[in-house]
Amino acid sequence: MNEEVKKNNKKGIFLSLIAALCYSISSPLSKLILDFISPTLLAGFLYLGA
Repeated sequence: MNEEVKKNNKKGIFLSLIAALCYSISSPLSKLILDFISPTLLAGFLYLGA
């Protein structure tokens, strides 16, 4: 494998771990945010973020 392929593989692994981290913390954060905004508004924000 050449150097560019290794670099791209590392970048892909890093980005997939960041995506998994964001996915795993979204539910607990949503529960905390529900104390401050309405469920409909939160659903709208989550829809826009998707």
